[in-house]
Amino acid sequence: MSHLLRPRPTGRDRPGPVAPPTPATTGPYPTAPGTILLLTADTGGGHRAAAEALRQALQSRFSGRLVTVVCDPLTGVEAHRALRWTCRRYGPLVRWSPPLWGLLFHATNTTVTLPILRRALTRYARAPIAAALVRHRPLAVILLHPLLVSPAVAARRDCASGAPLVSVVTDLGTAHRGWWHPAVDRVVTPTPALARQAGRHAGTAPARCAALGIPVGAQFRAGPAGPDARATLRASLGLRPDRFVVLVAAGGEGGRRITAWTRTIITGVPDVDVVAVCGRDERTRARLDGLVAASGGRLTVTGFVSNMADWLRGADLLVTKAGPGTVAEAASCGTPMLLAGHLPGQENGNTEITVRAGAARPVRGRRQLRTQVDQLRSDPAALDRMRASAARLGRPAAAADIAELLARLTRPGDLRQAQPGKDRR
Repeated sequence: MSHLLRPRPTGRDRPGPVAPPTPATTGPYPTAPGTILLLTADTGGGHRAAAEALRQALQSRFSGRLVTVVCDPLTGVEAHRALRWTCRRYGPLVRWSPPLWGLLFHATNTTVTLPILRRALTRYARAPIAAALVRHRPLAVILLHPLLVSPAVAARRDCASGAPLVSVVTDLGTAHRGWWHPAVDRVVTPTPALARQAGRHAGTAPARCAALGIPVGAQFRAGPAGPDARATLRASLGLRPDRFVVLVAAGGEGGRRITAWTRTIITGVPDVDVVAVCGRDERTRARLDGLVAASGGRLTVTGFVSNMADWLRGADLLVTKAGPGTVAEAASCGTPMLLAGHLPGQENGNTEITVRAGAARPVRGRRQLRTQVDQLRSDPAALDRMRASAARLGRPAAAADIAELLARLTRPGDLRQAQPGKDRR
């Protein structure tokens, strides 16, 4: 969920904060510091959030022995101009024309079109990746975007780099075929089902796959809040502690559906307070700001927030679309969800997974939304069951588990442990 990160410059390699180097006498890194290169892109909050979560986990686990460097070869300042312009259209496209995005997703996700897409991406994105490999000589490269997998394979071959490539899949129910490549050394997926897809589509051996979850930041690891803790959190956030609170969000990019969901609850369900987190969608925030005065103190509107875990843990219920990052963060906080849609393409299947786990209920249309909010407000036992199911679904330690996987993979003598052989496009 995108709200986790503050907007930050993208493009130039930027080292994460690291303690002053100290000699390491034990552990996987005998000299300090080594470098882990994180390849991501500013196309949606999920990729940003996953990169930041891994940066936090690596710096916590290997402080003084590792430097994390983030590189954005698609939308950053070093990206090819045409590629940067195209990829930066993602945010406006998913906010204002989700069906068109779905069409593009499916059109590029076939065995016929994927090689064409990969050739174009490799042509324009391999140079900044190769430059980062030469500059930083990383111990490992983490791939956090499906469009970067093939260019990274080509760049590693160009540089004759021995750094293992590790794909960390940030899709949940449906993954783009771009994630799967036979030359990738390790694949980390949210679910065993996606790990099996890696085997089918890329011939990735089961030993090279790990279903560890979607990485979430350290702030999401506290788990569900009890009634007293929720009241305390609400007070600290400027909310009324004794009210039933519904949080409305749609990921870091926001979206116009937030307006409809918020209006439906405010006008249709009395005695419920609503918090609308609009992310980077300033147009939606401006619209909802006009509703605050008429709500009688029941509506709070925010833009992008850096303490999303507090809002999730303080709320009784989350109304959102079934974005993978949103689901991962809400589940880690044990927040029950009403899923009012999904982005066509990579979010297909997310609702089914979350509902089947008991952590969410699907809603279609405003009438169902009003009915479900009203029912759950009146049924604390059902809400508690959903809260417990969400906590079971969550993988708050995913980032730490991935950091441990990297530790095993990058011990001296274990580099290129998977021995993928010739890189195949």
